[in-house]
Amino acid sequence: MVPRLYVKVRTGRRQRALQGQLADGLGMIAEAVRAGHTFLQGVKMVAREMSSPISVEMQRILDSIQLGRPVESALEDFAARNMSYDIGITVTAIGVQREVGGNLTETLDRIAETVRERERERVRVRGEVSALTAQGKLSGLVISLIPIGLLLVMSLLNPEYMGALTGTGPGRILLAVAGAGWLIGFLMIGKITNVRY
Repeated sequence: MVPRLYVKVRTGRRQRALQGQLADGLGMIAEAVRAGHTFLQGVKMVAREMSSPISVEMQRILDSIQLGRPVESALEDFAARNMSYDIGITVTAIGVQREVGGNLTETLDRIAETVRERERERVRVRGEVSALTAQGKLSGLVISLIPIGLLLVMSLLNPEYMGALTGTGPGRILLAVAGAGWLIGFLMIGKITNVRY
């Protein structure tokens, strides 16, 4: 469970960081195209000048194209790797623009502004959700710590009782069942107070 949890936390952080950089990256590509560069030169500029994770993702796109993949396929791989609604919209809009034609800088500017607005809304909702679930999280923490505190107090006040509980087979079974129940309750409270938005 621990490695899976670690990977999930790191993936979530990376996704949020990439989401936060997306609008700036699109703006930089739009400025590069406006200055007379190609779309791929704009992507190269983002890969060179911005920080990770967007620089790494842009470099992956460039590497795929240099290995002979079409631009659309490289962009679709980028969207599939990151599973973000905003990235999916961006890739779709760029694909349509490349196929149909039109003003690429205008398209990128519009997408960047939409992504910024969505990010502002997400931050606002995240703040509201944190405020509304703070009491539930604190209650869950207190309720989860009560059995541990009770176990420590009983160990100090009545060591013979705890010795009988930990020194016999049935006592160990009871402790294992209580520990499993505590863990399930702790995870359930965490799940209830962890609102996805």
